[in-house]
Amino acid sequence: MTTELLGNTTFKPTDDVTWRDVSGEMVVLKLSSGEYYTFNEQGRITWLALSEGKSMEQAVRMVVDEYDVSSDKAREDVEAFVVGLMEQELLDRQAEAEKEARE
Repeated sequence: MTTELLGNTTFKPTDDVTWRDVSGEMVVLKLSSGEYYTFNEQGRITWLALSEGKSMEQAVRMVVDEYDVSSDKAREDVEAFVVGLMEQELLDRQAEAEKEARE
């Protein structure tokens, strides 16, 4: 699934989550289950980028800019993080119609 996530693909948090940035740590609550998740700084940057409608590639560039890491390593990490978020039903791909309406 990883290569199909690249480029201009955008995502959005599911309607079943709420989140807060607490002292530089992202805390996400899944409302239906009451489970909460915390993300490290790299996860926080990725979550914020994607929740603001930035593409996967833009999120990767933000990670590269923030950390001393290669583009390939950042892409690998961001993709793994996004796949995990999707598996936990915290993040969905944004529909094309929604993206066009935003622009």
